[in-house]
Amino acid sequence: MVAMILFSFYLPSCHLWYWYCWLSYLIFPTKVD
Repeated sequence: MVAMILFSFYLPSCHLWYWYCWLSYLIFPTKVD
């Protein structure tokens, strides 16, 4: 979701780990867990 990414980008201090998890998910779609 682009909205999710944008939302996380707007709040990097609160969703830093979430953003990193999103990147990992985008790079490694096999890591669903």
